[in-house]
Amino acid sequence: MKSTIGRLLAVGAVAFSVANVQAPAQAQVAPSESEYAAYTGLHAAAAKGDIAVIGKSGGDRDKLNGRDGYGRTSLIVAAYARQHAAAKALIAAGANLDALDRDRYDVITITPAVPMDPRTRPRE
Repeated sequence: MKSTIGRLLAVGAVAFSVANVQAPAQAQVAPSESEYAAYTGLHAAAAKGDIAVIGKSGGDRDKLNGRDGYGRTSLIVAAYARQHAAAKALIAAGANLDALDRDRYDVITITPAVPMDPRTRPRE
């Protein structure tokens, strides 16, 4: 009887552990090459560092804070692309520093992680 109860408790503990395993936390997700290639408007300007296009936004907050399919704003894209001048121009134009992507990361959280991520590099 003791061994049956012991086995049942062990099986129950294993089942409970497996059922309660959570997926590992996901790090920030940089745009893929295909996403960079598909960007238009301010997202493309941010990725390429095209300050002239950013300057033409006229402070239109809807355009400045528009989202890609992953919820990234043009400012977040500029951070991933290491386009510091573009990021400064977006901020000066009124981009939302508090905007979060789909995984709830903001530009302040993303920026320090970018240089450590080999998948990110300055965009041309």
